[in-house]
Amino acid sequence: MDVSNIILVFIILAMVVVILALLISDRVRAHINIFGKNKFSIEANRQGRNQANPRPKPKRSGQKMPTIWFEAAHSQWRSHNLSGYQEVYLGAGPQNTVRLRADSGADMVQARVYWNGHRYKICNLSRRVPTIVNGKAIREQNLGNGNRIQVGSTILIFRAANKS
Repeated sequence: MDVSNIILVFIILAMVVVILALLISDRVRAHINIFGKNKFSIEANRQGRNQANPRPKPKRSGQKMPTIWFEAAHSQWRSHNLSGYQEVYLGAGPQNTVRLRADSGADMVQARVYWNGHRYKICNLSRRVPTIVNGKAIREQNLGNGNRIQVGSTILIFRAANKS
């Protein structure tokens, strides 16, 4: 084997390593498991600040608000009771209240659902991905029980119980 063949083999191996590294870094960033099936994965968390993206903890309010939660269309997933929060963040990043882990189409922080004192509203925070409510891209909109929120390829259904 001459030197040119050895150099060619080395270059090919280096290219394969670089391509695999790029694929793995993209999948890790999108929280997708390379070696298994890409399962629908949403989680609701109550973690505090994240070192990488210091978003404040969702604020709790002392005023009476309706009980709210999100359901995922075509899935058994249902988030925990989000009553008492004045703001809830949706997105793929770990700092969100509702994290869309397996949705590479969602931004790290996609949208904010907040209580304005009278009703819940949703606001799109992403510049590259639209937040769609009931089939229309929005910047900010009121939310009502049963509204369908699409973030990337994930469809969430907003649920609010009547005030008592």
